[in-house]
Amino acid sequence: MEKINERKFSLASHGSSVLAGFRELYQTELLSDVCLVAEKREFRSHKTLLAACCPYFRSMFSIDLREKEETTVEMHGTTARGLSAILDFLYSGDLTLNDENKEDVLATACYLQVDAVIDMCCSYLRENIHMNNCIGIWNLACALNLHELKDFAENHVTNNLIEASQSDDFLELSCDQLIVLLSNDWVKATDRELCEMSDKWVARDPKRSEYLDEISSILNIDSIPAEDNFGIPATRPLGGEHVARRHDSAETARESTICRASREVVLAVGGRLMYNERPAVQRTCVSFCDVRSPDGDKPWYEMTQIPIRRRNYCAAVLDDEIYVVGGREWDKEARGYDRWSAAAFCYNLRTAKWREVSSLSTKRSCFSMDAIEGNLFAVGGDEDHEDTSILSSVERFDPIQNLWWPCSEIPDGRRCQASCVYNNRLYVSGGWIKRTEAAFSLTLNVNMSCIPTMSATVYCYDPLTDMWSERSAMHVARFSHAMEVYSGRIFAIGGYTSLSRTHNEPLDVVECYSPERDQWSFIEPLRVPAGLCSAVVVEGYMTVLGGDQSTFSGEMNYVSKVQVYDESAREWTVSNTLRYPGPVPAYKMMVPGSFIEPFRTEKRLADQVGPIGGASRTF
Repeated sequence: MEKINERKFSLASHGSSVLAGFRELYQTELLSDVCLVAEKREFRSHKTLLAACCPYFRSMFSIDLREKEETTVEMHGTTARGLSAILDFLYSGDLTLNDENKEDVLATACYLQVDAVIDMCCSYLRENIHMNNCIGIWNLACALNLHELKDFAENHVTNNLIEASQSDDFLELSCDQLIVLLSNDWVKATDRELCEMSDKWVARDPKRSEYLDEISSILNIDSIPAEDNFGIPATRPLGGEHVARRHDSAETARESTICRASREVVLAVGGRLMYNERPAVQRTCVSFCDVRSPDGDKPWYEMTQIPIRRRNYCAAVLDDEIYVVGGREWDKEARGYDRWSAAAFCYNLRTAKWREVSSLSTKRSCFSMDAIEGNLFAVGGDEDHEDTSILSSVERFDPIQNLWWPCSEIPDGRRCQASCVYNNRLYVSGGWIKRTEAAFSLTLNVNMSCIPTMSATVYCYDPLTDMWSERSAMHVARFSHAMEVYSGRIFAIGGYTSLSRTHNEPLDVVECYSPERDQWSFIEPLRVPAGLCSAVVVEGYMTVLGGDQSTFSGEMNYVSKVQVYDESAREWTVSNTLRYPGPVPAYKMMVPGSFIEPFRTEKRLADQVGPIGGASRTF
């Protein structure tokens, strides 16, 4: 029997060619067999393609419905703009979204059950959410029953409720929606701010006065002294007699002790400990201190443990999440921190769970990282032990897309620098930088261009333009220092100056920078010199915590003091002594009182929780 030769051919472009053919027929209105009508606008289409691409149309044209045999179908429940965009997508695979059509397209996609377009619209809305539109997106998600988008938008609203309450969308909320926001434990607002925005909502419509009792019970007015009244005039809806009625029972006011509104805590992420005056292991503990705690000694509470033991990483706070990124991981075989890492982890305070997020594009340690407008920016650092490994690369993390994107490189690569954010711009100062000039030392027989040099230079990065600009340099070159914004100025605090490759001198020098004048000036020095110290603004005061006074490589001399700067008195004072001295990065975070309360009811964890320090964001 003769063998038949057989071979299968496949044309990869066939599918796109067929779709392109249908697209041409649609544009020229040839061979159409159905006319879809939305808001009196006609769209001549092809039942076969519509049924193949969309479950809604497949049911319409295949089941014994009235529309099955009709050549004209009224598309009630859709807009012409939304239907036009959906049909363009079905015939081409392309979708264009903008501020003008996003709601129409999403509503039409939900009506027609086009899941791909729904996903695209939700991604677009998540990527473009901001304070002025977050309530509108939340309303849209609620109306269309899109649970993931609803939860995302609601989190954004609660994290930015003060700003969002200034929009017209806030005043148009229903009472049920307002109650949802006021009842959310994670709303970022004080009791006074919640009361003021609720009063504004009630005053919008006289009929809303019927909700006063329900709203005031959510606001926890019972726990606020009647004479304070949040500062709201008696003529306002939530003022005067209404508050007085809520305070008829003094006992009720005394019993209501838990404040649901946000409170300020200082967060310590990792760091190093000393026991018996000797350096001990790297801390993996994440702890916090309630700066308004009624307990006189302001106890620290352990919140969680960093998943992987590491050092020289960076941490940052973004909304209700703590990010730990990069650094050097512990190598069991080498018994040291010899493995540079690009791994990134995120701890969600609401779920009390860690998750691994996308890794950095480049392994790095001794870098800086800050949060700007919902994104993280990682700058510089090093990628191995060699002096030539100093990095100039910059990466931006988008938590919505879970991706790191490259940004413009900082002009001078650097490590052990400090950074902070002012007016949504990133300021980076000091550190060790690569030498830009070629030099050769006959005495040492080394290429001097390979040896890093200590820097006083300052650069500013604008995320909107993706451009760096050089600013006036500090008066004193330094590394492993702290930077923080206070009273409209940028402070550079402490750090080290290098006297030789093995000898560092801790600094007490403090400089402040005026971004408007592009000018640095000295202020009063620290009472206790410190490198790797941490700076946060707490209760209106610049507070510097912990640090290290080591002078020689390998030596450890940890700082145990908390230093507070009083701007009006122009002086530093030592306000407290840390139980466990040393460098740990510290951050300020807003959490609800209900988050703090369970920790207060448990045994204080002071023997497990160390100091905080290391505001250079690396330690």
